[in-house]
Amino acid sequence: MKYLIFISLIFLFHGINYTYSIPHTIGTEFVFSYANIDRKHETDHYKFFLTNDNNVSTIVNMQWWSIKKNAQQTASFTLKPYGVDSYEFKKEDILFTQYSGYGQISEVPENRIMLTASSPIRIVSQVWTKKPDFQDLYLVPCTKSVGKNYMVQLPEPSENEFQLIQLLPLKQDAYVNVTHYVNGKFLTKSTTTLKANMGNDQQVMVRQYHPTMINSSYLIEASVPIAIVAAVTCVSTQSGCDYTAYMPQQLASWDGVTTNTYPDNKFLLTENTKNVFIYPPATGAQSIPIQANNENTTVLSNNIPTLYTYQYNPSGTVEYQITTVSSSLRASRHLINGDYILGSNGGSCLTNILSLSNFITGRTFFAPYRPSSFIEVYTKETNMNSIYLNNIPLVNLKSHVRVLSVTKYAYVALIIDLSQLNADSYLLYSDDKYIAYYIDTWENKMACYELGYNN
Repeated sequence: MKYLIFISLIFLFHGINYTYSIPHTIGTEFVFSYANIDRKHETDHYKFFLTNDNNVSTIVNMQWWSIKKNAQQTASFTLKPYGVDSYEFKKEDILFTQYSGYGQISEVPENRIMLTASSPIRIVSQVWTKKPDFQDLYLVPCTKSVGKNYMVQLPEPSENEFQLIQLLPLKQDAYVNVTHYVNGKFLTKSTTTLKANMGNDQQVMVRQYHPTMINSSYLIEASVPIAIVAAVTCVSTQSGCDYTAYMPQQLASWDGVTTNTYPDNKFLLTENTKNVFIYPPATGAQSIPIQANNENTTVLSNNIPTLYTYQYNPSGTVEYQITTVSSSLRASRHLINGDYILGSNGGSCLTNILSLSNFITGRTFFAPYRPSSFIEVYTKETNMNSIYLNNIPLVNLKSHVRVLSVTKYAYVALIIDLSQLNADSYLLYSDDKYIAYYIDTWENKMACYELGYNN
């Protein structure tokens, strides 16, 4: 049964005093990459988008390694005040495609794209192809937002397809341990060194589909902060398959003892969510207590192990909330096939699931990537009248709204179809805390990412 309510209310807009609190994912230094195999399509595109929410021009400098030329490349351009721009790479320059392996670290040519900006900016990376249609978008957090420890679980690849986890050093060499678990059982532990100087070979965890490796998760522990790009080259969907990628949040640490006065909850709509992956903290403790609820019942109230991922399938539910006594859990969600709101019957994408401590205030300036796109916003129910999109209160727009029972009706989820405004760029704003995700649908495909978050 569908419980989402369609509303369109009219309020007078009195103007907004836009204070600006910069989310931690916005910054001036970035490291990212692209992970895919070669399908030999001339219409493959590897690009990224930049938004400059500053009243001054921003100078952007980039460096990367051309695989084709075996040489370092650079580029520089200027982003206008409150401007939006994009940059597209030649596939043969930045994409290594000859992967093989069943849960092992492989050496590949330098794959990092390193970028600096004179003012804080937002970066979103994109991969898309035509015939067959694949697409995904993922937020690139600035280097101040990455960390030393990660846990990753990805959707299962289709037969003969791959999971790829790229390990990206920043400015320092990094010593990295990657521990591979299958169904919660230890499989292997690999150790490698990441070289920071541009032009060095880099390291990728490669896992081709194999039935004995279903439900693989990876614990990644580095000596210094690194960035991670995690991708699945083809995830089976109702309409065939879709490329899926994201950059996971770093794990928090937990001393195994300290608890919060107020739980650091995560909550989300789940109608188009196939899996929720819960990542315990970096800790010496063997387990951590958590509780999870949907709109009907408690689905988990237990201690979960801290070495590998806990996976939950929320099929048949509308809401989901994860509660923990510490602010140490991370999580991600796998969206698949869309729903009656998004209007897609195919596609696959991943986002981090953000906690209350990750919520932001102030401005979120972003650009759409095609007309058929949505934002999914979470905020306090009492803040519904005070969150704006392009100076319009969200409650004045045609919105799918659900007050979340798992939060005891304290928080609300709103899904906004951006096509009703059809703008070149958008400014989401609130003085109170909120979080938002961008969801894009096209030709039975999906892409999604977090618009920004605090650590």
